[in-house]
Amino acid sequence: MAYGSGPAAIRNTRSTTPFWGNVSTMIIGIILGALTSTGLAGHFAPVARLSWRLPAAAVLGGLLMGYGARIAFECNIGAFLSGVASTNLHGWLWIVAALDGTWIGIRMRSRFGLSNPQAQLEVLPKSRI
Repeated sequence: MAYGSGPAAIRNTRSTTPFWGNVSTMIIGIILGALTSTGLAGHFAPVARLSWRLPAAAVLGGLLMGYGARIAFECNIGAFLSGVASTNLHGWLWIVAALDGTWIGIRMRSRFGLSNPQAQLEVLPKSRI
């Protein structure tokens, strides 16, 4: 057998291609399972009446989140929680940057024609307390 052929070479190729990994397979399975369950329940009725602004905001947000995840070298929860738990400065700097990014993101929603949800407080009647 030639070098780089056979079952081991196939196994190594699968682990390095993006759609053969465990995480990608799980995500695809979740999406297919959700589509199947909504179809079987009779609730699958996709409607494509989107303006260009909502998909543009989603793509821009996804690209910025992906870029942020790459420059952080790990997931966002791990960057904050492990940094603070180990008393490293990077965890505290991460939360400051995350709050700044949240503030900027909320202000940019209006540029894409999206509204900012307002918090609504309900006072419970005394009978429900």
